[in-house]
Amino acid sequence: NFNKVSVLAPFIAICALFVFGLILSLRSYVGIGIVECRCSSINNLNKDVILLELKQVGDRNIESINGQYIYLRLKKFGAAHPFSILMQTDNSIYLGIKKFGKFTNKLANLKTNTQIWIDGPYGEFTQNIEKSGSSILFAAGIGITPFINNLTKLNNSILFFSNQNQDTAVFIKTLR
Repeated sequence: NFNKVSVLAPFIAICALFVFGLILSLRSYVGIGIVECRCSSINNLNKDVILLELKQVGDRNIESINGQYIYLRLKKFGAAHPFSILMQTDNSIYLGIKKFGKFTNKLANLKTNTQIWIDGPYGEFTQNIEKSGSSILFAAGIGITPFINNLTKLNNSILFFSNQNQDTAVFIKTLR
């Protein structure tokens, strides 16, 4: 009896993990939890970074908190790519995106009203930052995005921000 249990336990654990992974994959494939949006506007913040505004359409809208991220898809069942949420208004989501690769260059060239799907929001990147008293924070380049909406809440905190050069530093006026 002992030998059967010790042999079957790892097999059962591996099967359970496989089934769990399959369920997660099917969720993504079927589109459960995915919200339809439209490209409302694209603004070039500099030569490398765009500000993408997405308008949520349909019955289900997401609500995010500062520092969360979403997955974007250009096709409902296409590849998903993660992006930090810069800010959210009633039914608009704003993303600061660095053009770096095929997908982000496609985003930079979207036409207004193009259909996009989002999945999320996920994460708590800045968990309880308002309550922490004082903090030391580090950000570089477009990685400043999740911090922007928290800047007014950062009492007695220090933010170290670096960039290749001042000309391409996004949101520099906000940081000053």
